[in-house]
Amino acid sequence: MARQLFSALLLLGGLVLGAGYIFDDGRDAVNVNRSIQVKGVFLLVDEESMLARLQRMSAANANREDFLAEVRLMLANEPYVLSSSVRYSWPDEVIIEISEVTPVAVVNQRILLLENCRTVDVDPAGLHARIMAFNTADGKLNESQCRRIVNVLPMLGSIPARHIKMLANGDYILDVEGSQLVVGENDIVNSAEKIRRMASLIRMNRINARYIDMRYISGAAIRRVSES
Repeated sequence: MARQLFSALLLLGGLVLGAGYIFDDGRDAVNVNRSIQVKGVFLLVDEESMLARLQRMSAANANREDFLAEVRLMLANEPYVLSSSVRYSWPDEVIIEISEVTPVAVVNQRILLLENCRTVDVDPAGLHARIMAFNTADGKLNESQCRRIVNVLPMLGSIPARHIKMLANGDYILDVEGSQLVVGENDIVNSAEKIRRMASLIRMNRINARYIDMRYISGAAIRRVSES
């Protein structure tokens, strides 16, 4: 009977080792071939690159708890990750859920502006079309300029302008269907409906105007493109 029990234990040990498990100091079993699942809606995070990095980390670290700690540290240092959760699912899966930071604009074609005026240097190619693009007069982005952009964004939500230039005097130039709408600093906040109507007229009537000055109380000045 004892011999049969010993043989059964040997067989069970062989099956466990054959499945790729290692016992670390008697506490828990770790599968060196563990599965990794990354969940989230990704706009900025390169999911494929991150998964490949996680798989390399997993292959180099068989201890489950050490691996999970390493993953949490990595995610804490990722600039595009706002929050994350890392959990182990028996018998051999690690599930990672990620929430990204919220981008609000691209400034000077190279700086990604996040909520709360945080910035990240980024290649804006391929970013979601809903992210508005700003250019500043001096090509820089200081705290004051950052606040101007964040404050004006809610007023631009329904205006079909994707490229906006901030002038040093506080005015803005909105690129709408290839036409430049010039609006004052106060107008962009107080006359959003007027801007929307003008943008709609440009699209509907295919106005070939290079410059439309909106800084008038009751109308706008239009400089049409020369027919020649």
